[in-house]
Amino acid sequence: MTPVSFLLHLLSWLAVQGHVHGQNIARLGKVTQSSLYGNAAPERAIDGNTASNWAQGSCTHTQNDHQPWWRLDLQNTYQINSVVITNRRDCCSQRLNGAEIHIGNSLSDNGNANPRCTVISSIAAGTSQGFACNGMVGRYVNIVIPRRREYLTLCEVEVYGIALPTTGPIGQNIARSGKVTQSSLYGNAAPERAIDGNTASNWPQGSCTHTQKDHQPWWRLDLQNTYQINSVIITNRRDCCSQRLNGAEIHIGNSLSDNGNANPRCTVISSIAAGTSQGFACNGMVGRYVNIVIPRRKEYLTLCEVEVYGIALPTTGPIGQNIARFGKVTQSSLYGNAAPERAIDGNTASNWPQGSCTHTQKDHQPWWRLDLQNTYQINSVIITNRRDCCSQRLNGAEIHIGNSLSDNGNANPRCTVISSIAAGTSQGFACNGMVGRYVNIAIPRRREYLTLCEVEVYGIALPTTGPIGQNIARSGKVTQSSLYGNAAPERAIDGNTASNWPQGSCTHTQKDHQPWWRLDLQNTYQINSVVITNRRDCCSQRLNGAEIHIGNSLSDNGNANPRCTVISSIAAGTSQGFACNGMVGRYVNIAIPRRREYLTLCEVEVYGIALPTTGPIGQNIARSGKVTQSSLYGNAAPERAIDGNTASNWPQGSCTHTQKDHQPWWRLDLQNTYQINSVVITNRRDCCSQRLNGAEIHIGNSLSDNGNANPRCTVISSIAAGTSQGFACNGMVGRYVNIAIPRRREYLTLCEVEVYGIALPTTGPIGQNIARSGKVTQSSLYGNAAPERAIDGNTASNWPQGSCTHTQKDHQPWWRLDLQNTYQINSVIITNRRDCCSQRLNGAEIHIGNSLSDNGNANPRCTVISSITAGTSQGFACNGMVGRYVNIVIPRRKEYLTLCEVEVYGIALPTTGPIGQNIARFGKVTQSSLYGNAAPERAIDGNTASNWPQGSCTHTQKDHRPWWRLDLQNTYQINSVVITNRRDCCSQRLNGAEIHIGNSLSDNGNANPRCAVISSITAGTSQGFACNGMVGRYVNIVIPRRKEYLTLCEVEVYGIALPTTGPTGQKIARLGKVTQSSLYGNAAPERAIDGNTASNWAQGSCTHTQKDYQPWWRLDLQETYQINSVIITNRRDCCSQRLNGAEIHIGNSLSDDGNANPRCAVISSIAAGASETFECNGMVGRYITIVIPGRHEYLTLCEVEVFGQEYDASEDACG
Repeated sequence: MTPVSFLLHLLSWLAVQGHVHGQNIARLGKVTQSSLYGNAAPERAIDGNTASNWAQGSCTHTQNDHQPWWRLDLQNTYQINSVVITNRRDCCSQRLNGAEIHIGNSLSDNGNANPRCTVISSIAAGTSQGFACNGMVGRYVNIVIPRRREYLTLCEVEVYGIALPTTGPIGQNIARSGKVTQSSLYGNAAPERAIDGNTASNWPQGSCTHTQKDHQPWWRLDLQNTYQINSVIITNRRDCCSQRLNGAEIHIGNSLSDNGNANPRCTVISSIAAGTSQGFACNGMVGRYVNIVIPRRKEYLTLCEVEVYGIALPTTGPIGQNIARFGKVTQSSLYGNAAPERAIDGNTASNWPQGSCTHTQKDHQPWWRLDLQNTYQINSVIITNRRDCCSQRLNGAEIHIGNSLSDNGNANPRCTVISSIAAGTSQGFACNGMVGRYVNIAIPRRREYLTLCEVEVYGIALPTTGPIGQNIARSGKVTQSSLYGNAAPERAIDGNTASNWPQGSCTHTQKDHQPWWRLDLQNTYQINSVVITNRRDCCSQRLNGAEIHIGNSLSDNGNANPRCTVISSIAAGTSQGFACNGMVGRYVNIAIPRRREYLTLCEVEVYGIALPTTGPIGQNIARSGKVTQSSLYGNAAPERAIDGNTASNWPQGSCTHTQKDHQPWWRLDLQNTYQINSVVITNRRDCCSQRLNGAEIHIGNSLSDNGNANPRCTVISSIAAGTSQGFACNGMVGRYVNIAIPRRREYLTLCEVEVYGIALPTTGPIGQNIARSGKVTQSSLYGNAAPERAIDGNTASNWPQGSCTHTQKDHQPWWRLDLQNTYQINSVIITNRRDCCSQRLNGAEIHIGNSLSDNGNANPRCTVISSITAGTSQGFACNGMVGRYVNIVIPRRKEYLTLCEVEVYGIALPTTGPIGQNIARFGKVTQSSLYGNAAPERAIDGNTASNWPQGSCTHTQKDHRPWWRLDLQNTYQINSVVITNRRDCCSQRLNGAEIHIGNSLSDNGNANPRCAVISSITAGTSQGFACNGMVGRYVNIVIPRRKEYLTLCEVEVYGIALPTTGPTGQKIARLGKVTQSSLYGNAAPERAIDGNTASNWAQGSCTHTQKDYQPWWRLDLQETYQINSVIITNRRDCCSQRLNGAEIHIGNSLSDDGNANPRCAVISSIAAGASETFECNGMVGRYITIVIPGRHEYLTLCEVEVFGQEYDASEDACG
């Protein structure tokens, strides 16, 4: 059976099984539980009766057990979609809080060691709640209350899913039939002990493996066939040494390079408690070999049992084999007889004289290309590097995968950048199912030899026809803004990449204002990539700044859809691929915004996967929601905004309208939790379009403040009268979509609201407050106001109600939530005290991360809380920051900390490492001073040697605030920074150093936003710091506030290059005009944009107002800009505290001198003479105002720098 026929057969079989999906399969199972209370047998939970009062006799009940559990044996293996639980009504519903659902095929720890589906934060008394388990596979469904003594009561459990084969490896521990080996043998503790089916975990019982104290010890299971691995369960030793497994890794794949340890990694094992079993979900990774290895240290490896669950794949064909062996290869040139076929000969010999390595000439951008002869879903690529010489040549090489031959295949989307591969070793790169026929390895942007000793590729063959392996643009319909001659829009999808105008294969518009070209795919697709061929013979620069938009809306001819990317430039006559990362839509637009231009396209290729034409992916999901608003004007009901009618004149009767409320709002309840991609709003045409200026879109799961406390997607600067505009919300998660006009009295009118997104589980960590299942502590205790009060689900905010936490008056008081797992945090919602003292929270900070340094307060900062109104709840978007700990801290002062409720929303994640390329290698460096010859370049030489005599570490003099700066020569989105500390001496010097990233050179770059504080790095080790996509050209490492030597043995930076042109790295403030509320002496407002950051008054470079009530300073940029950040320099010689509490406002209105525009940030404080950056996240406006609200004060600014991108000035017409 071929792989394709196997997959089609499997899909057909699953479709036949589909009738089971509509049944409660729990009714057919057998149940047991940890103990029995009275006659409340476990069978009661599957009797089909949801009666929830104890006296009705339909609820189970255990004794008050430690970790009570209930288990359902489905008698077969199922793919579980959802579990529905009914809680007790008449008493004690809180007992289920924190319970967990586990699903799998193991009976270790009575089934509780199986992978976890979700944590139940709470189920209201007498109600039923569904939990989505997303197709987890298993025979056993367990409900367990971990880590405490409790009664477990279940009034009904329903389970829905699809039956899988009752025989074969799906429902079995497939490890039992494998063969095993390990790195060495300690005594007679053979590797077979780990698959003997015995989970005994005391060493004398003779059931645990054991290696010698090896460097990087490993254990390998050969499954004798290729499997799709769902989960791995490991039992750790009980009687001794359980910590040895800390940091071990599970690797899965088909390669035996480095004894199998070079295969892609499933997960890192942070720890497994002594004598327990723990499950790890590997999410369908494909491979024959399962390795467990302890990397980078000398250690004993002991495993008491390893269980593996998965699905057998064909033993022949490309799934279980290195599919590169069947392909055809070519390369950019030939050195001697080192043909490209050498890289797929199955021989990993890596010394040049052995004759098994490819070699090109010293080409500019050398490349090697594999044609798989079919389209594949690529899981991983393994490369073997040369041993005897020159291994560094591969540093910075890239792997590209796709279906295009443009630029010899190098224009296809990139899988990864190879930072380095050690000489003579093999390294695996996970490409996560990228789709393509061609696999290219190329060294970009330099002249180099390319040598490959072996390339292995693993993946699944896909159909050779249909939208997966084809350019789906070919079957679409196209139109454009105008026609130049006969250069019809169809030319761009004719399959011909000829790029000279006389060849007749390029489109052409007139010289339009904002010309566009649109492809209608005739169906909704998940778009992976777009490849564009530019004109060769003339005018290639015309495409500079063009944008690709993808979505389902035809508003503004489709140009209002969310943007995939901006095309900085495409070289004349070449093709370039743009990754759109699975954006969803029917329409693909290419448009040149904000100028008059000709648009010419010689070919457009689009690759993606067709999605259902119905359902929430391809539809406006707002249509099926329920709506309400703050008040009603006449009969202009809120439902008008989701009637599907974009008529925008008031007499047409399709626009909503509120009274002139203070902060009017409109709310859409989607009836489910969605990942929101975009919101499209149609504004009124016949009157009053400016009313929407400054409105905000909020998305989340909270109804606090009628939903307006949820995190903000965007601020609407303006929408032209009668037009529709799309706002990208970048996958924000929530059930409620609010549109509100904050901080003023106004009418709110909406003529249509469209919302596009993907439905997510209505329960679990995505749609629930995950704080409820965590553990909390705080800096001190005031009375009995325990830290648990903030996660009790009660937002009562008056002190006598007993639901608010309270510390003593500590210096820097803090409260910490331990989520018990690592999460990607979307938002944090905080409820402030009502009856007193709400100002105490002003200036508090939210920190998120995995470190307990400084009690968790050293973790990266999500935000600063300027203020929360008394008794209200406010949401803060943390944009997917990753961490286990959420801290709220009041820094730099003595204060009481009181929290009446803290809600946290996010997604549980596995441990991951830095992804991408070490871009530091291509940069230029400098530092504050030089000690001997320890130049700053040493930190980016690719050498992590960490002893001083080895000559690879930088060193400054003992400076006050020593610093080291990397200029990346371009603007990047930085994911992580990895630093290697000195080994032989003085590792503590780096304690407290900070990483800063941004586009400013103020204070030598140290004024840029901070990524992280380095609490400590162990001597001679490397440590990674997550910067979560911070944007900038400069990476600084600085030791603030003390005199110190700064030594760095290596700095690695990983991230994605952003366009090198445009105003991202420019100061646009210098182009503007300024005014202020009054003038003190000759301290004119222009001083703040003179480019001089001198901060002593006598130097004559600081502005100054009189002591006004609410003094302000305003910058008129003369055009509308999308503002990324504002940097302010404060006065040094006196009075720096005057700026405390100042606000930055951005927008298009001059109401209240511009101070009524939306607020970017509150300045809690700026140290005397320092510059500080405030991120405004693309807020749009012409005016930037800095104002000190609510008091009489002098306003002094020594410099204001503004970074942003020009916006379409036509949108400012009503501002």
